[in-house]
Amino acid sequence: MNEFAINPYLRVAMRSRIRAGHVIPRRVIYDYELIYVEKGSITLTYGGIPYECPSGSFLLLYPGVPHSFLFGDSEVSQPHIHFDLCYRPESTRIPVSFQDFTGMTQEERTWIHPNDLPADKTHPFLQIQEPDVFLSTFYRILDGFHTLPSLQIRGMFLQLLSILIRDNFPLLFEAQKGYEITDQIKDCIDAGNAYGMSLEDFSKRFSYSKFHLDKKFKSRFGMGVIEYRNSVRMQHAKRMLDTESVSHVAGILAYSSIYSFSRAYKNYYGVSPTKNKSK
Repeated sequence: MNEFAINPYLRVAMRSRIRAGHVIPRRVIYDYELIYVEKGSITLTYGGIPYECPSGSFLLLYPGVPHSFLFGDSEVSQPHIHFDLCYRPESTRIPVSFQDFTGMTQEERTWIHPNDLPADKTHPFLQIQEPDVFLSTFYRILDGFHTLPSLQIRGMFLQLLSILIRDNFPLLFEAQKGYEITDQIKDCIDAGNAYGMSLEDFSKRFSYSKFHLDKKFKSRFGMGVIEYRNSVRMQHAKRMLDTESVSHVAGILAYSSIYSFSRAYKNYYGVSPTKNKSK
């Protein structure tokens, strides 16, 4: 995995208060869950091992790991975020899971997101070196989740992930040393993180001249950066139209309007997105 493959989708971001002594029985979640134990305490049985999680604990639960909660002898406040580390076309229709493997259908089991973080982390605790900085952004996400633009929320969440990875998985991207700039750009585009980027944006992001960047990319992949970005953008569009509305796809792909998306789609495929969707 490389950093350009990170393209998070936030499913739930909320504050929650749980009564003393409440139990959430064993379950397996499809996504990741980031929890802050703001008040009270939790006994979390994670992967078969019980952990005492006092107030001030930061927790990260992986997809596919069985766990259960026993809340302490006073009310517990535990704001949390459910998220996919890498967006998939089906992400928008997958709910939060409250069931164990035995209660899942065969289709529901396919919803468990592959784990892209180090598998040797078997405990749920996170170390956060600057908790005040982390929590400031964390609470802004919770408070703005239903009111702020989704791109703004995702941008803030990427800041959280940056801190989380820096403090807990410092070697995660070690293999990127010597990582060719053309491969970095291709991975960034393939992951869906560059839908609205211009050649100027790529130049600034990768600190490389526009002319030489485009020439280098074309030499390696047979087409320029923007031509390649447009082809990937259209491939993503065609897949998403199987399950999403034209207006939603246009927004996800960072088009300024449904009309500009429809025009680009027709120029690329020869038919309008609405006509292609009806086939």
